Formats: sequence, structure tokens, C-alpha cells
Amino acid sequence: MAQAIGVTTRMLEYSFADVMGVSPKDYLKMVRLNAARRALRVADPRTATVAEIAMDHGFWHLGRFSAYYSEMFGEKPSDTLRANASFG
Repeated sequence: MAQAIGVTTRMLEYSFADVMGVSPKDYLKMVRLNAARRALRVADPRTATVAEIAMDHGFWHLGRFSAYYSEMFGEKPSDTLRANASFG
């Protein structure tokens, strides 16, 4: 992308951070965490697992996923999954 618009990769990263307030890496992590949260909220807690959902959204280190998730949403991913009472 940087090459297509005629700037260095670093300049693109700085510009992204100036506009979005976070690095491209952190932005992507937030997008993936939000997608995982949506998936946890609609999943059937009798058949779905946090691990499956985390990996489906690109999180391979489950301990880090849980820490990132808890930091962003204030609860454990397993609590979000269990809170889905529509499958009770």
C-alpha cells in the first residue's frame, strides 16, 4: 500500500497512527477482538469454545487473547460466551 501511494512504510504507519490514534497493528488487534466478541455473543455455549473462536479470529496464543480481551472489554471471554442465555 505504501508503494502504491508513494511513501515509505514507516511514513504510512506514522500517518495511520496520527489519524486513527493507534498503530496499524493495534487497530487490527482491536478489529479482531471486536469480531471475536460478536462471535462469542452469538455462539452456542454448549458447543462453541473460546479457543475455537479466538483462533477463528487470528489469536493463536490463548493466554494473550484472554488478557487482551479482558483489558478491552472488562470481562473474560468465557464470561461473554456463558452469558449467552438464548441457548438455555
